[in-house]
Amino acid sequence: MRCIYLALVAFALATTAVIAQNVKIQPAPQWVVPQKPDLKATPAVREGGGFYYLLIDRQDNLAQKESFVHCAYTFLTTEGVQEMADFSVDFDPSYQTLAFHELVIHRGGKVINKLQARDLRTIQREQSMDRYLYDGTLSVVLNIQDVRVGDVLEYSFTRKGFNPVFNGHYSDWIYFDLRVAYAKLYRRLLVPSEKKIYTKYFNGEVPPVIQQKGNLTEYAWSLANGKQFSGDDYVPDWFEPNRMVTLTDFDSWAGVAQWAQEHFRVSPAERVALKKHLDHQFDGAKKDEVLQKAIRFVQDEVRYLGFESGRNSHKPHSPLSVYEQRFGDCKDKSLLLCTILRQYDFEAYPMLVNTSMRSHTSAQLPAANIFDHCVVEVWYEGKPLYVDPTINNQGGTPTSMYFPTYGQGLIIRDTTTTLVKLPQPVTSEITEEQTFAVGSKTEGASFTVRTTYSGVEADIQRGEFASTTLLEAQKNYLDFYTNTYPDIEVADTLVIRDNREENTFVVWEQYKIPTFWKPEEDNVLKSSGEFHAQTLKTYLNVSKSSNRTTPYRLNYPLNYHHRIRVQLPEDWNLSDEDKQINTPYYQYTYARRYVDGSKELRIETDYKTLADHVPAEAVKEFIKDHDAMTDNTGYALTWGEPTTLHPKKSSGATAGGIMIMMIVILVAVVLIARRF
Repeated sequence: MRCIYLALVAFALATTAVIAQNVKIQPAPQWVVPQKPDLKATPAVREGGGFYYLLIDRQDNLAQKESFVHCAYTFLTTEGVQEMADFSVDFDPSYQTLAFHELVIHRGGKVINKLQARDLRTIQREQSMDRYLYDGTLSVVLNIQDVRVGDVLEYSFTRKGFNPVFNGHYSDWIYFDLRVAYAKLYRRLLVPSEKKIYTKYFNGEVPPVIQQKGNLTEYAWSLANGKQFSGDDYVPDWFEPNRMVTLTDFDSWAGVAQWAQEHFRVSPAERVALKKHLDHQFDGAKKDEVLQKAIRFVQDEVRYLGFESGRNSHKPHSPLSVYEQRFGDCKDKSLLLCTILRQYDFEAYPMLVNTSMRSHTSAQLPAANIFDHCVVEVWYEGKPLYVDPTINNQGGTPTSMYFPTYGQGLIIRDTTTTLVKLPQPVTSEITEEQTFAVGSKTEGASFTVRTTYSGVEADIQRGEFASTTLLEAQKNYLDFYTNTYPDIEVADTLVIRDNREENTFVVWEQYKIPTFWKPEEDNVLKSSGEFHAQTLKTYLNVSKSSNRTTPYRLNYPLNYHHRIRVQLPEDWNLSDEDKQINTPYYQYTYARRYVDGSKELRIETDYKTLADHVPAEAVKEFIKDHDAMTDNTGYALTWGEPTTLHPKKSSGATAGGIMIMMIVILVAVVLIARRF
């Protein structure tokens, strides 16, 4: 790892020295229509934060392959100065140059020039390093001196060069409602007259002024006094509440598939060279065994790492080189898997998906840059199977492996005419079984937890345990429970059982609680013992803001079963309780049972999400339902006089209730793995 890091640093320093010539100071292009900011403009009441945009101006010239950006904003507070006095401009030196035209401060009627070549510092700052992606983007950082409250900062620059991977195709999005207020928004697009541009508006049309400028068609949008948009939390990624327009020169999804095919072709010579490497790896394997082995090889042995500069932002690297170097990004791994499978007579194709829009991708216009991920469609026994080669540690067979809810995809093949609808994922479940053997008032308790994960939940846990030690996992689990039982101790070592073929993963924990019964503060003659569905509560904890106009995002798919078994020291007088909540979006059942003479209390809770969101009109009921569910996540037994035992629900005022709120934060780190 250190060698890779040093190599990247050396590459960055070397590149920085060379690309200084790609950054210049020069006048704005002649094709630009000048826009002037109103230096006296002020924000509406309650819309002025630390700064206020007087002008947001962008103009694109497709014929010249240039994009001009011009902005001006005034500083309203010292916090605004701290946030906006320094800024950076990114560009890709493999196909772009960057020219600065203006950088000035307007102060008291004077214009102070701040654009000096010596102040343009170029650095390589990889924005996606945390996702193991390196795109070669460079940033010109501008640290502006002597900026004061009341100043107006105005700057403009032009990026020249469009990514050649798009082969001259154009697609873009223009947003008219932003998360900042503005006095003026100006967007202008110059297109060669022979190129047809398709548009689609969302949440209201904002028609442009269209004019002919010689052999160019001009589209111009101009808006004034834009209000700051403040959105709700937990909104699905696919939901767009703002006014916007999408633009593209593609007339169909078939055209996008044809564009992609050019970049995903593998030469016959390369296939032959790759086959020589594969023969020893799959020698003697049956066809279904080849499918399983190929998937696991690409998922587990070709690590996820991408260098996506220039064309390689959308064009995969050679499958042979990816095989030999044992790393690649999503499109690299997908093309490698397809190429391997085709060598053994499988019909396999790369497929492009959008991990945010998912099943709503078809609502967009066809575009080459709309997709952010690549996976694989492979045909097996006359049916299509879908595989994400970037997910490692997956269990199950090719026909039962989990495939994320990507919704829709574009198959890269010559017969593609539209997006395909992707199947719902295979069933995944979490079953947590807590068993307590409780002693008398002066005795402690034993406590065991058996959690069984299946489907994607097993994949997640398999990956989590592969990246940590059992000792670390044991400590994290123990810390998790100490909020409820401060003197809890490990009774036996943490045990895991992984059945990768059936894709189940079991975690077995064993503890002892020396002091289970705790005296109540208001009556020392009474003691209470508490039980909590801590992990389940993290799924039930929802935002309480019901005055929303947007849908509420759900953790989907989720199928959680929680079981509590309490073996009591003697027979108790306990009542039963049942509760059910059924909606099109989630299901919930709760059952508390005590059979006289059994000395055992049973609490069973099941929670399942049925959709990826709750519509805005159903959010109030959604909050009410989840409050009711949360009330049943804790249960307390109170021991009064020596012969009197009776239950009570734990409430928010108890130590257990407070503990649960703290648990929400801890469990997110310890037990809840991120979804794909």
